[in-house]
Amino acid sequence: MTTRDARKLTPEAQYEIRRMAVKMNGNGMQNREIAKRLEVHECTVSGWIRGYREGGLKALKIKKRGPKKNKHTKLTTQEQSAIKKQITDNTPEQKKMPFALWSREAVQEYIKQTTCKDLDRRLIGTYLKKWGFSPQRPLKRAYQRSEQKVSEWLKNEYPAIKTQAIKDNAEIHWADEAGIKSHDHRGRGYAPKGKTPVRY
Repeated sequence: MTTRDARKLTPEAQYEIRRMAVKMNGNGMQNREIAKRLEVHECTVSGWIRGYREGGLKALKIKKRGPKKNKHTKLTTQEQSAIKKQITDNTPEQKKMPFALWSREAVQEYIKQTTCKDLDRRLIGTYLKKWGFSPQRPLKRAYQRSEQKVSEWLKNEYPAIKTQAIKDNAEIHWADEAGIKSHDHRGRGYAPKGKTPVRY
């Protein structure tokens, strides 16, 4: 049963479905399983449970339709703190999301997954700025790179190469197997100011 199908039910039938969801939750069933059994979205079930805890069965009754200003459209202080920490300490890939960097779209999707709140991307940008994040081009680094070996090579082997180049009046050029391009294809991602993100 989709959200559109549910709206075709009578207010009494909709109330009964919500009451059943609350009862299942009270019996220890997880919201994901409840949503599957009642054929609704998990976020919908979370909203019913939250409403019941705040206002009892009365909160489950069908009210007159129409958006309520600022209703579930902003993050609480606790949610902001938790989200800021997660996107600072992790990459989208570590959160099993199909994004390489924390773009506004990626942050929007992560917030929706963790809070069931679908925020406007403009508001996402406002939060990121408030948290001290800025859009940055990431550093590109190979997965196989060993910082210790690189440091040892620069210290022990590179000086001899540089000396030989000076002796031969030659220039040293740096490149890798990926080739050379005149444009930057890494994209941009949000990260705390002064902390450039790394893309592997």
